[in-house]
Amino acid sequence: MNTFLNNRKLNGDQCNISFKRLLLVCFLLSTLSNYAAAASLKQCKGKWRLNNITTGMSFGTFSIESPAAASTIALTGGGARTSTGSIDLVSGSAINSHQLEINNTQSFDCGLYGITIDLPKHPDSKPMRGPGTDIAISNTQVVISGEGLVTLPYTFFPPSVPLNMEITSTMTPTAGQTSGAYASRNYQVTVEQDGRSRKKNGKSTAVAITPLALTAGVAMNFGQIASGSMGGTLIMDASGARSAGSGDADVVNDGTAGTAGTFFVVGDVGLTFSVTYADGVLRNNLDASTMMISSFTDTSAGLVLTGGSDSFSVGATLTLNGLQSKGDYSTANPGGTPYSVTVNYD
Repeated sequence: MNTFLNNRKLNGDQCNISFKRLLLVCFLLSTLSNYAAAASLKQCKGKWRLNNITTGMSFGTFSIESPAAASTIALTGGGARTSTGSIDLVSGSAINSHQLEINNTQSFDCGLYGITIDLPKHPDSKPMRGPGTDIAISNTQVVISGEGLVTLPYTFFPPSVPLNMEITSTMTPTAGQTSGAYASRNYQVTVEQDGRSRKKNGKSTAVAITPLALTAGVAMNFGQIASGSMGGTLIMDASGARSAGSGDADVVNDGTAGTAGTFFVVGDVGLTFSVTYADGVLRNNLDASTMMISSFTDTSAGLVLTGGSDSFSVGATLTLNGLQSKGDYSTANPGGTPYSVTVNYD
């Protein structure tokens, strides 16, 4: 009887051990099966997404003031742009590259199967259209985080998601570009895995405005002046008031009075502008003696093109040599160099 019971107990223990092993094997198989399912190509390829961070490329507001070869505006990434030629970039306008996020909602491991990024509808093939001549787009570049600058179509195995993607380009407006808004037709970005693709559209946009026009009014005149043996400087402010600066130079108050220069500027209504200067040289009408004009001041600060036009006055500093020769000095005399004034939109 005892032998029968012992044998029965032994058989029962063996069954328990076998059952536990079976459960362990089933658990391992189930875990491996779930892992394989989470990263299966079939499920991964339908879960890739392209999400717009910005909706396209915006070159911002600009004007082109005169004919010039290779006048371009290039997006350089991160909301920055550069220009060549006779282009005036207007600050404060919307400027951005096309930025997207690449993601997969199924699993991190979906990147193990590789993805391909492409531009089947390319920005370079779609000029920006508006009220004037079409604006050509070229030199489109794509940067992917962790990959750098890539040439499309580009296939890679992302080590992690999400990834950031940035698209930049260059546009070439023409001289006399008609004012107004310009936009391209949609271009298309795709992410593909095993024949399944996701796409996102974008546009290139820009705004052309009227170039600034600058006209000289009253000529700047330092009036009658005198120089001692040491020479020095005379200062005329933008109101025309004269004063001695450094050294041995004087204004002659009972002689010809000073007059500030004036300029008239015309452009788009409501915009502001900045002014820059290049020095000039005054030449004596009697001999080769010269004086330099520099350090300009003006009344342009805070001016807005109300009604599309405005004016400002200009003063400067005149540098006299010791015992400056007597005569009538002018930038218009042979050998003289007129000072130059440049206006640009802010």
